[in-house]
Amino acid sequence: MKSSAVYKMIVVAACAMAFSGTTHADESALNLALPSDTIFTAPARGYVLASNDDGNAKARVNTAAPVRTEFKEPTLTGNKVHQYLGLGTLALVGLTAMTAPDGEDKKTKSTTGIHPTLGRAAAAMAAATVTTGLLYHSKDIHLEDGLSDPDNMHAMLAGAGALAMLYAISRAPNSGHSGAGVMGGIAMGVAVKLTW
Repeated sequence: MKSSAVYKMIVVAACAMAFSGTTHADESALNLALPSDTIFTAPARGYVLASNDDGNAKARVNTAAPVRTEFKEPTLTGNKVHQYLGLGTLALVGLTAMTAPDGEDKKTKSTTGIHPTLGRAAAAMAAATVTTGLLYHSKDIHLEDGLSDPDNMHAMLAGAGALAMLYAISRAPNSGHSGAGVMGGIAMGVAVKLTW
């Protein structure tokens, strides 16, 4: 095994000698002379790293105050969309509750009209609010912080409220759907209040 290593070293040395011979095959001598002074016309200048020579150095420092511009928040961000959807959901819940029919007679209840339309719009907006909240605030929800953490409670109440509203419109126009809708709206309202 030692002899094969010796042979490999001999082969490597022979190759290195062969390559070095081909680089100087033209027999010209290597010119190590420095270039003449006529090439450089400008005088060489040194680098100044620090200047401690006199008190005028402070006067030469640029003392202009940095320009500060006011931060202007963009008009439409993911967080703002989530906030506007949440407030819009609460407004639709209130309008849906105000337009509920007075009578409990099944003949007067229908799936068309202002109350069912507002109810469906409130449930759809609640689902959009929860979706944008999960998209833009998922990093704020941590189960290790516990259920009493305001961000966790906000997410749970808003999610439960949206599910209750969706349940309410799935049960409508039968009796008993109003309780789920009202509880969903209250849960969404408490969720919004927790973050504001």
